[in-house]
Amino acid sequence: MKMEVFKNGEKIDEGQGAAVLGNPLKAVVWLAEALHQYGISLKADEVSASFK
Repeated sequence: MKMEVFKNGEKIDEGQGAAVLGNPLKAVVWLAEALHQYGISLKADEVSASFK
């Protein structure tokens, strides 16, 4: 499954959902680092999920 990241309605990145399988913590760290490149930070009440 293709995953996409949007900011203000504009797609800024994409990747394969299978890439997050394995260690869920590594997936969240990757997400936080990828979003940081665009000036976006994860907030305490936000949810990240991946489905196969």
